[in-house]
Amino acid sequence: MADIKKTISVLHDEIVSKINEYNAALKENDFAKASRVEQELREAETSYAEAKCVEVFTDLAKSDNPVKAAVEMHSFLVVGHRAKREDGVITGLEVIEDKVRQID
Repeated sequence: MADIKKTISVLHDEIVSKINEYNAALKENDFAKASRVEQELREAETSYAEAKCVEVFTDLAKSDNPVKAAVEMHSFLVVGHRAKREDGVITGLEVIEDKVRQID
C-alpha cells in the first residue's frame, strides 16, 4: 500500500509540473510544445486516476462487506485540470485538487 501512495504522490507532482510546463509554453507562444505537454498531462491524469482507483479498491477489499462499503463511499477524489480563460481565450491551466470520480 505504501507503494501505491508513493505512486500517487509522484503522479500528483508530475501533473502539477506538466501544468506549469504548459503555462510556460503558452506564454512563449510555443503551441506545438503546449499541445504535446497537454497530451502528456492527460496521460498523467489518467495514470493518477487509475492509481487512486487501485488504492480505493484495495481499501474497500479490506472491509467486512466490500460491496456495501463501495455503495456507501460512492465516489473518490482525483486531481485534474481546467482552463483559465479571459474574454473566452485560454490563458493557462490550473490544478483541480478535488475532482469527483464515481466508483465503477
